[in-house]
Amino acid sequence: MSEVKLNVWFEPLPESMRKSPLVFVTRWHIPKENHDKMAEIVTGSIDVGLDTQRMHPGSLFYSRTRHWFRPEEDGKTEEWWFMDEYDSAEAFEAMQKAVKGIFAGPGAEELRAHHQQLLDLMVPGTTLEPILYSEIESARIEFEPYKIRAAALERAAAVAQKTQKK
Repeated sequence: MSEVKLNVWFEPLPESMRKSPLVFVTRWHIPKENHDKMAEIVTGSIDVGLDTQRMHPGSLFYSRTRHWFRPEEDGKTEEWWFMDEYDSAEAFEAMQKAVKGIFAGPGAEELRAHHQQLLDLMVPGTTLEPILYSEIESARIEFEPYKIRAAALERAAAVAQKTQKK
């Protein structure tokens, strides 16, 4: 059994990372046969995990969270990771402080047990690997507005075509 460790960023943020949105990523590796069980644990329950986050979005400081996996070359393991997006350094720091407080406060045992379930499914010898990235905002493109505009133009063209046939 692995020791449950906090998945938080302990170092102060460098000044260069305080000016733009942040992405906090954590990676880990599991045996392929643990895929379904890992998905169940990641989703959580009514008390911990993503279900709780869906029910109480106001208690979170990040604007988006997502999970991914990919088969590894050996065919026996998968790499999993999640990504939490933060709109500011202040939001990130507030979430990190909250996580530390949760692990130290009432209900910490349930949270530790949830994390222990995750650790027990991991490939022996691997760990949770937290990584923090700062966005290069000038390289951002939001495609959703383009999709909406393209759909509107298609509808307008279809209406115009029907009007011309009359």
